[in-house]
Formats: sequence, structure tokens, C-alpha cells
Amino acid sequence: MKKQPIFVAVDTHNQKRASEIINATKNYIYGVKFGLEFFCSKGGREAVKKFKNKNVKIFLDLKLKDIPNTVYKAIKSLKDVSPDYLTIHASGGLEMMKAAKKAQSETNKKMKILAVTILTSLTNKDLKQMGSSTNVETQVQKLAQTARLAKIHGIVCSCTCVSTFVLDPICFKSLLVRDVNIFIFLFVSDCAFLAAFIISNPPLA
Repeated sequence: MKKQPIFVAVDTHNQKRASEIINATKNYIYGVKFGLEFFCSKGGREAVKKFKNKNVKIFLDLKLKDIPNTVYKAIKSLKDVSPDYLTIHASGGLEMMKAAKKAQSETNKKMKILAVTILTSLTNKDLKQMGSSTNVETQVQKLAQTARLAKIHGIVCSCTCVSTFVLDPICFKSLLVRDVNIFIFLFVSDCAFLAAFIISNPPLA
């Protein structure tokens, strides 16, 4: 059976529940996504390493954001976990993203670094309160362009923003000029939002 371009978000700290979700879906999905809740829980790091052997791709959604050197060292410290995908915040800036990419190239060349643009929980009102004069879609585009300059492998955005890139030929061509895949996150929870990530191979360039 062909696996679908879907990542199941394992939003729990319970390892037994996580195992149940993975076993029930692994034959149909491309991979599973672990966030801070699971990774920071007792035994979470070791559990992620164990689940990597279940023939599914591991998406480690840590959304790293700090000064460039700290992010660089944090990614280097994940060598033993060896996720297939790892997230950072695009809002950390160009130099931080470059540091992340450098750490990836020195630690695990197969791992893909993905830049989170705008969190799905944020609205135009939220951005205004934080001092931004642009709306969500415009900010997503700006952050995606910065990720492109850093040669990050892909971006993460809400499903509603995917059309910004897919339906706008100029934006799409300037951002993603190689083979492109769009993956969808499926949340096994009461989460009200869907998110997607767009990845190009080779990296955005």
C-alpha cells in the first residue's frame, strides 16, 4: 500500500499511547511528528530513538529559536536522536537559520531543517500587538524568503497559507524552484488547526 504524504502528530507525553498511534497508522502514513511535550517528558528522547526503528520518518518539532551559536550546538547535540526532520523558527533570523543549516550539514546530512513561519494559533490581531504592520500571509512570505536565503530545506505554515505559494506563480517560482512536495499534518487530538510543510529537494535556493 502506498503511504500518503501525511505526518501524524503524536501530541501526548504517554509513551504507550504514542506507540498505539504509531502502530495503528505506520502502514499508511509517511511519518510521525513529536513535539516538545513528548520529547521533554521522562524518557521522551530515548523513546523517539526507539520509534525511529518502526520504519516511519521521524519529524522532531522542537521549533528551536535562540542566538545562532546556541541553536547550532543544540542541533549538534541531537546527533544520537537523528531525526529525519527538525524544525526551527524562521523568526530567529537569517544568521540563526544559517547556523542551524551548518550544524545539520556537520551532524546529519540526511536530516531536513524546516523553518516554521507563523504559528497557526496567531492571527492578524496578534501580529499587530507584537508590532508587525503586515498580515499573516504577508509575514509568512517574508519569513519564507528569509529561509530561502539561508538555504533551509523547507518551511512550515498553516494549510490556509499553502495557497499563497501554490496559487501565486511569482511567489512560488521565486521560493521553490526545484522538485516540491507538500505534506500535511494530521492531529490525533482536539486541535482546531491543520498545518502543512513545503519541502524542496535540493534545499530552497
